[in-house]
Amino acid sequence: MKLLSKIFSLLGLTVSVIVLIVAAAFIVPKFVGIMPYIVESGSMEPQIHTGAVAFIDTHDKNVAVGDVVTYQIGETGSKKYVTHRIVKEGPDGYVTKGDANEVEDANSVKQEQIVGTYRYSIPYAGRLFAQKSKVTFVAIFWVILLNAMSMVVSALAGKAEKEEQEEKQERREPVPASD
Repeated sequence: MKLLSKIFSLLGLTVSVIVLIVAAAFIVPKFVGIMPYIVESGSMEPQIHTGAVAFIDTHDKNVAVGDVVTYQIGETGSKKYVTHRIVKEGPDGYVTKGDANEVEDANSVKQEQIVGTYRYSIPYAGRLFAQKSKVTFVAIFWVILLNAMSMVVSALAGKAEKEEQEEKQERREPVPASD
């Protein structure tokens, strides 16, 4: 029982640490202006995979030809974000193109549309977070379940150990001599 208690305790701790590390990997960069975006298409393959989470430095809007940037298209109610490479600078703004695309993007990108510069990505992580509420619920559920099971098993192991010690104590007590 003691071994089972240690296993559940270690398992609960491990899952808790993993969840905290994953959460930190997505939350901490925001404090320095690096925002995560889920990549929904393969236009930047092989550098940025479909389903990856791309991290964009929103403080770095000083861009040049060759930079991979995220820019905003659409009106306020229907904003979309596109991450493509700047291939040249034209009279109307920057000309962009996805690395996997054959042709340049139809519309030029103005400086005010640029959200920031691509820094790095975590492949396939976006697939986990595409249904954010489910992933969050499952992660919280497992952390709570494993920690609760660890506490129950520890309590049972402690109770069993206490009973075992009481039995040993009873066996050790001398039997009073009868006259």
